[in-house]
Amino acid sequence: MRRLLIFLAFSAGAFAQPLPPQSPIQFVSVDPSGACSTGASLRWNATSGNLWGCDAGTWTKLNGSGGGANPGGTTGQIQFNAGSSTFGGFTLSGDCTANTATGAITCTKINGSTPGGTCTNQVVTSISSSGVPTCGSVTNAMLSNPATTVNGATCTLGSTCNANYSTGSITSNHIAQFSGTGNQIQDGGALPTATVITRYMSTWQGGSNTPNSGANHVNGWGFTLDVSVSFGAIFAVSQTTDGGNLYSLAIINTSGTILCHPTTGTNIPTANTVWTNTCSEGTVTLSPGTYILIFTGAATTGKIYCNYATMLGPFYNGNMTGCTSASGVLSGTCAVSLASTAYSTNGIPNFYLQ
Repeated sequence: MRRLLIFLAFSAGAFAQPLPPQSPIQFVSVDPSGACSTGASLRWNATSGNLWGCDAGTWTKLNGSGGGANPGGTTGQIQFNAGSSTFGGFTLSGDCTANTATGAITCTKINGSTPGGTCTNQVVTSISSSGVPTCGSVTNAMLSNPATTVNGATCTLGSTCNANYSTGSITSNHIAQFSGTGNQIQDGGALPTATVITRYMSTWQGGSNTPNSGANHVNGWGFTLDVSVSFGAIFAVSQTTDGGNLYSLAIINTSGTILCHPTTGTNIPTANTVWTNTCSEGTVTLSPGTYILIFTGAATTGKIYCNYATMLGPFYNGNMTGCTSASGVLSGTCAVSLASTAYSTNGIPNFYLQ
């Protein structure tokens, strides 16, 4: 009894305000709870060692660790009401952490995910509940005006459209020309027809002669046309006649292909007369470019006038290979290798195409 009286004296001094008058202590085996009447006697549970009193109409435990002002959990934890007038402790974790020494709370995640992010060359289309952006390309729906008009044609972003730059249709292979209205063009008519001449004469200067460099040799001289020429025969002027052997003139291209040649050789006629070499291919048209004039024969006696005794041009060979000559007629495909400059001591024959 002495111990109980000492405890009661200590407990009474621990309260800032005295409890209402209490009836004598009653010994119980179960802790009381809930509402109580003012003036109810104290309750002492000898089994749990808890002393209960009626405070403001509610049973309140007056002693014991973990209750009242005693903290719960471990050092540095945050306190919470654990029930039955006791405290519990917890450590903040998850999206945020707490520094209980300073009271600072730091949050590095939202709903378990790290927020933020960047969109390179794209736009943010939405942001998740964790603060993470979704990136995407610009769409027409995002723009207040996704279309533009060019010369009457409406063009939408990301689409292909045809802008009308002409005042009317332009016929295929016709020239397009500025119309003088806005920035438009109009049909300018058909392309001009390339000029084709039917008579061509090489630079004609007499005073020397061109012999065949050897029996059945194929002599070739390069020449260049600036316009297209349509003809059916190659003409030259005889300088030294040869009535006993056969000769001919021909034209090949730079690939060595024969374009115009007679299928039968002829004699070199009387001096200072026209020597005609008819194209067995019929009418031949040469486009602007470089070609090779061929002179061949079964002997070296017959001669034709040439452009002086020397020439400088794109090609010369006094005995071409690949092609052959027999009875004054050229056959086969000649080997041609153009040079930047080619020099001939025999000049180049004066010739005329018609």
